[in-house]
Amino acid sequence: MKELEKKEVLIKKSRNNYFQSFSRNFKFKLAISQEDKNRVYGLRYKVFCQELNGDMPQDRIRGLEYDHYDLRSILCFIEHARTGIIAGCMRLIMPCIKDPCNLQRLSLEDLVPAESYVSKLNPYIIPRNELCEASRLAISPLFRKNSKKNLCNQTEVNELFTQKEIEDFSYLVVGLFLATYALVGLTNRRHVYAFMEERLPRLLSRSGFYFDGVSKTIEFHGKRKVFYIDHSQAEKEMHESLKPLYKRIWQELEPQLAILMKKQPKLANASSPLAALVKASV
Repeated sequence: MKELEKKEVLIKKSRNNYFQSFSRNFKFKLAISQEDKNRVYGLRYKVFCQELNGDMPQDRIRGLEYDHYDLRSILCFIEHARTGIIAGCMRLIMPCIKDPCNLQRLSLEDLVPAESYVSKLNPYIIPRNELCEASRLAISPLFRKNSKKNLCNQTEVNELFTQKEIEDFSYLVVGLFLATYALVGLTNRRHVYAFMEERLPRLLSRSGFYFDGVSKTIEFHGKRKVFYIDHSQAEKEMHESLKPLYKRIWQELEPQLAILMKKQPKLANASSPLAALVKASV
């Protein structure tokens, strides 16, 4: 029994060391300037349009992928600290009842009809200012070993990054979801939805993030479902080893979000702490 306890302590220490290394090697940023937004759109174009051959709005001339939901979204990305290369990105769609009809919806509502839901926790009955959608999660091919279309080679990766930096790449997906939860908390949106392949929620469950499938399986670039997670419950169930990284991401994103809200005040939920800050600064 003592040997097992020692092993668990060693595993915990090893995990903490990796997260500390990850924190040093990567920065969490919000796309506030048009330049940074285009960096996010450019990565999405590479992953969703070139790699996955996605049929979605795109600017082929400039190599950008974006749609009208980006008008109602917070764009977040992870940047490799030493090189400044964008490693991954996601967006948080935040509809508002005061918006035009096409901006009151989540993007997944265009793909999954109301009759496909098998749970009462479906977005059609949740107040618009209490829900959000995590979508367009993408990891650059440079920062992962397996991609369906080889847009880079191992020699290029080895020339750009040290072996220690490469070891940190495996935490990028968890990092993006921690950033999502931080933004959800900062904007006071309790109900979080995502349209994902089933393997991703299984992967995230290892870190204590337990998503519930709330729709039937839909065929869309593979078999996918709408998944749901309650933000407050996610914070409670998060593994202890992740909490220091989560706190650091929260602290890193909070001042950036305040700047973004001043520029785009419609993104501020009236009941969020940041809404008061935006109101006071006007």
